[in-house]
Amino acid sequence: MRRFVNAEMEANQDLHTIVLGDLNDDPKAATSQIFLGPTDKDITTPDGKGHVRLYNLTDAVPLRGTDIREFLPTEERFTRVHEGRGEILDQIMASRGLVFRNGDFQVQEVRSFVDLIEGQSITDDPNDRVGVAVSDHAPVLARFVL
Repeated sequence: MRRFVNAEMEANQDLHTIVLGDLNDDPKAATSQIFLGPTDKDITTPDGKGHVRLYNLTDAVPLRGTDIREFLPTEERFTRVHEGRGEILDQIMASRGLVFRNGDFQVQEVRSFVDLIEGQSITDDPNDRVGVAVSDHAPVLARFVL
């Protein structure tokens, strides 16, 4: 998947790209990091690699030094509850031009609708969910200035 994304982003450096979905891993996992592409130390400073990089809006966007910009509210920093512990498995990764353009952030809002999974906590036993019709994942949303 990352090779496909790289090829598309290399071919058109102004291409706006979003990769999203249930990655079955948290934002810091190696599998999630592969989708992001080359690491960045500061989204506000172009470094020549921004055209093939993605930024995870359900995690944090790097700023100068050790600063970060988080878009997802603290109380919504999970998309599923596993044995009582919140996890971010559903992620939204977007290209630099969608996240930061003309000296300003273009992200208006990022949400995880955790109220829709309130009271749910899954276990390692898949039989626990047999016959349950509602999702155990909270929907996520990102709104941009276009």
